[in-house]
Amino acid sequence: IPSDNYWQKLSSKSIIEDLYLAQMKIASQIVDSINKIAEIESRYAPVALKIADMVKARRQNEALSEIRQVCTPTLKELMGAIHDYTELTKHRTRNTVLATEQAAEFQQWAMFISVSVTLMASSFFGWLLLKNILKTLGGEPETLNCYLASFADGDLTRWRPPHDVPAGSLLDSFIKTRDRVRDVVERDRKSTR
Repeated sequence: IPSDNYWQKLSSKSIIEDLYLAQMKIASQIVDSINKIAEIESRYAPVALKIADMVKARRQNEALSEIRQVCTPTLKELMGAIHDYTELTKHRTRNTVLATEQAAEFQQWAMFISVSVTLMASSFFGWLLLKNILKTLGGEPETLNCYLASFADGDLTRWRPPHDVPAGSLLDSFIKTRDRVRDVVERDRKSTR
């Protein structure tokens, strides 16, 4: 069952538009985060070279002091920037997955509703077609077939189907034809006696 927030979304298009806007916002934050990492790395590189030169010149105490005062805080700042970048990409991934799931759920419901409406409409129009065919025939095809078979065998008795026959139907026309043929046969019999 869709969530309340789901029903606020009217279409896949709106979900995708929301995703795009969120991605643009996060993308700019990611670019800012990458720029921050690059800026920190650019500050760290010259200090690292300076420390390496101090170690080569056997000035270990100065090198250790430089590491404590500059490198350690810079590396800590770099780790924080990398952590922020990682969190942003996790958030971006979660948003993408969520939006994709919402779009898929909307499409599934839309497909279900479309198929249901199509089936109901097909059933209704099939029923109307069957009703119209039966009205045109004047009854079930078996009833019409039985009547025609008895008529073809020469049975001209006043047989009536068990239901009312719609006027103008095929069965009604055959009944009228049978009655006229029977009347003609009866007149011929009376006139020949």
